[in-house]
Amino acid sequence: MGGIVKAWQDNYYILKGDSYILPNLNANQYLWKDSLGQLKPIYNKVYPIESLANLFTSNLIHNDFIIEIKLRKYGFKTDTLNVPLKKWISYCKQTGCKPFFGIITLEKEGVTSCELIMHNSEMGYNHIMKLSFPMTIFKKLKGRIPARLNSYVNSSRIKNIFADYNEMKL
Repeated sequence: MGGIVKAWQDNYYILKGDSYILPNLNANQYLWKDSLGQLKPIYNKVYPIESLANLFTSNLIHNDFIIEIKLRKYGFKTDTLNVPLKKWISYCKQTGCKPFFGIITLEKEGVTSCELIMHNSEMGYNHIMKLSFPMTIFKKLKGRIPARLNSYVNSSRIKNIFADYNEMKL
């Protein structure tokens, strides 16, 4: 984990976090200075990628979002769970997971696809969540976020998946 770096934009700072497998799947936090000189997390439509990264990797953005999780289970079975985003993040962090976030596709007016991996290095597993964030609920800070979750995926298995993907892109 690096320190806070001032970016080229005015009043824009990055708390560099680690990357997981790919550089764009990371634990960066994005900040701005308020009128008192205190650093605050960015959450606004001008910086949607940074805002969503802050939203899904910390509990620093007050919100009332509910994740509608379609949980994939053994034998191709699924369950649906409705969990407040704040509780999901807190639970994962309390169990030793570190969040890594990346954007798959950004739609400023439609649905943005995101990947959130909660990585537990000590236990060697990942919770892999694909989120479909409707940008219409961005400003409201409440609403339902559809997600698909593969839980307790062995870390060596996910690294192999990404290794295959990187080879295909070459």
